[in-house]
Parts: sequence; C-alpha cells; structure tokens
Amino acid sequence: NLNSMEDYVGVNNHMGSKFTKDGRGLAFVAHALSQRGLFFVDSRTSAGSVGAKVMRVMNVKAATRDVFLDHVVTKKAIWAELARAEALARQNGSVIAIAHPHKATLSVLEEWVTKPSTKKYHLVPVRELVK
Repeated sequence: NLNSMEDYVGVNNHMGSKFTKDGRGLAFVAHALSQRGLFFVDSRTSAGSVGAKVMRVMNVKAATRDVFLDHVVTKKAIWAELARAEALARQNGSVIAIAHPHKATLSVLEEWVTKPSTKKYHLVPVRELVK
C-alpha cells in the first residue's frame, strides 16, 4: 500500500486493533517505515496496543493519539471530547486528537476553529509532535 501513494510523511493505523497488540508483526511495519523515513501515529484503537513502543524501539519516530473526538457521534459528545483535548493541551503542552469525517464531527470542528477561544491554540501538523 505504501507504494500506491506518494508525498506522505507518516502513517497511522485506522483499523487493526488486534494487529497493534502484536509486537512481531509491528516490527515488520516498523522496518518498512524506517526504510522510507516515515513516522507512525498509533490511533490506540486497542488499549493493549504496543504500536508506538515497537516503533521507538526500532528507531521509527512515533506518537500516540490522546483523544478520539467522535467515538460517540453526537455533537454534544464531540464538544465534550474537544474540551478534554483542550484541557490536555494546556496540561501537557500538546495533544493529538483524531476523528472520522462524520457530518457531525466536521460541523463541530468548523465551529470550533472559528471560536475566539480557539485562538489560544496552535494547530500543527502531527509530524511536529512525533518523537
């Protein structure tokens, strides 16, 4: 799949919760990413994921998702997760949030980015947060 696209700098797992628990399998992924100079963002679709840990052991830059904005796809729930993301960003200096392109998610995000309070935050490409 990596050969079917171009101009990307990293990957993340969207599915594969069982696979991200498999350190040996992830070592093959890490090797392929390392050869291409790519980073990995672990979406943490499973609490038992070892994705970021394996990547770092194999010298692949990696990061882990902090907040999943639309695990529950209602505007109220998405707003609550955005508030949690903001709190984590204040506490930790940064946060990685992921979401699906659901209509409700996109609507909330569009409103959120135009809110005056959002000006306190700097949205950056995830590549700036991988280590």
